[in-house]
Amino acid sequence: MYKDQGLNVTSMTISTGSSIVSAIASGDIDLGYIGIAPALQGINEGVPIKIVAAVNLDGSGIVVDPKT
Repeated sequence: MYKDQGLNVTSMTISTGSSIVSAIASGDIDLGYIGIAPALQGINEGVPIKIVAAVNLDGSGIVVDPKT
């Protein structure tokens, strides 16, 4: 499918969202499929992540202190 579109893609399995964020930060991968929590943590740490689509359907939330 990728070759038909002129793309050179190698896929791999990485076990956790935080490991994907680390791989993006080090330049080992260009994109990943992760939930919002590790993505936001990476963004907070300065990793150049751009969220292009939501992947979480249930079970995740962002909790903030309303006084901050």
